[in-house]
Amino acid sequence: TAEMIADNISRLSQDEEARQSLSRAALGLCDGLGARRTLLRIASDETARDGQPVSLRPATMADTEMIYAWQVAPETRAFARNPELPTREEHNAWMARCMADDRVLLNVLLHGEEPSGVLRLDRRQAKVGGGKLQMEVSIYVAPGHYRMGIARCALAMARELIPEAELLAEILPGNVASQALFQKAGFIRHNDLYHLAAQA
Repeated sequence: TAEMIADNISRLSQDEEARQSLSRAALGLCDGLGARRTLLRIASDETARDGQPVSLRPATMADTEMIYAWQVAPETRAFARNPELPTREEHNAWMARCMADDRVLLNVLLHGEEPSGVLRLDRRQAKVGGGKLQMEVSIYVAPGHYRMGIARCALAMARELIPEAELLAEILPGNVASQALFQKAGFIRHNDLYHLAAQA
């Protein structure tokens, strides 16, 4: 009834903890990019070297164990900002934080329909008062899917997903393959930081 709706709205307006809980739950279900994700899924022509399509979907807590296995792979840790192996508990907590943080877009890359890596976008600066929206890009490809062109596709999809953002990436000096990948995609290097301007 109208009275019940009004009563619930009134109680919710006075309960900040309940509002924050609802907000966190909503972030776990929707990142506000549904239209762009749908367009990417049906119209993107990104393909791996074997001709299979490469796409992405939002990560969920159900992906925790799979992503952990990729995170602890020696090939992944070799060029990670923090080379220390995370414990399972640390990784679980990190996943929960990512899922609850509206500044983080954590995506699973799909090679065909098979999960094959992660594309993570972290908001570096809010678009307030004319300031630039900056998103830091992090990509890692799952063992067994290397040298398939999946990271190249991920970079292209990052640009399509957030075209209004300046993209940034921090690449360690020894990671020659990633340096070449980002430079080929149009990123400009400033020391260890790579920049790609927002689309006009």
